[in-house]
Amino acid sequence: DAIICAEAGMIGGKGLNAHGIGVCLNALSVGHGTIGVPLHIMYRKILGQDTISNALDQIAKPQRAGSGCFVLGSASGFLMSVEFTPENFDVLMPISEPLCHTNHYLSPILRGADTFKRDLTDTFVRLNRLQRLCRAFKSRYTVEKVFEYLSDHANFPDSVCSHEDLADPAGKRLCTVYAMAMDLNEKSLWITSDNPCCSDRQKISLRLTSSGEAFCYIEDYRFVSDSSKTCETLLAFPINQQSGSCSNRKTQGSYRLSKSAKSTARL
Repeated sequence: DAIICAEAGMIGGKGLNAHGIGVCLNALSVGHGTIGVPLHIMYRKILGQDTISNALDQIAKPQRAGSGCFVLGSASGFLMSVEFTPENFDVLMPISEPLCHTNHYLSPILRGADTFKRDLTDTFVRLNRLQRLCRAFKSRYTVEKVFEYLSDHANFPDSVCSHEDLADPAGKRLCTVYAMAMDLNEKSLWITSDNPCCSDRQKISLRLTSSGEAFCYIEDYRFVSDSSKTCETLLAFPINQQSGSCSNRKTQGSYRLSKSAKSTARL
């Protein structure tokens, strides 16, 4: 049982499962691919595992079709960046500092083949900014603190919270389309529908009953100018339910679910 945030039509994506395993992705490239397992299949296999070592097997063992970096976490306290190419992979795990990653290889055995860094040079600035913010913060992290960092505008518009740069050629104006934070102990994630600096958030939680039945709870958090917030539960449903509808005083719509609950990000 898992909550998965997937682009439309994709079988797998970022999310977490009932065992407290979470996964996100950074786009990386070495300029070529091969016939093999696509990363979206690996996404789905990762969220089918009960330990982070078993999740790592889903990246390490298959013939990978392309490149990227999966960031894996577990409720048992482990965190890793798994950088990979079709031919090789490496695992980076923190000991005493937060783990930060953007869009270039950090592994000494892989970074020489990196081709994406020349097309997205702000990746170095974003990584440095995140590392400095995290190293300066000595308290316990909260969801609010995570979204504060994800909303950071240093080096705007090529910032952590990225906005379109009108000086870039049309078709190459990249920007942040959503942001996500996870609590793997609580088995909840928070997601925005736009740049985190200007978007409300939804909290989606996975809950198990005493009989083992999984339910998904969705709550809407609306933030206003005086920094207060309101919360309203939009719906709660078994995640193996096939279809239904939901509504509140501002939102009406429908949902269709398979075994995993899915949110679709705007591209």
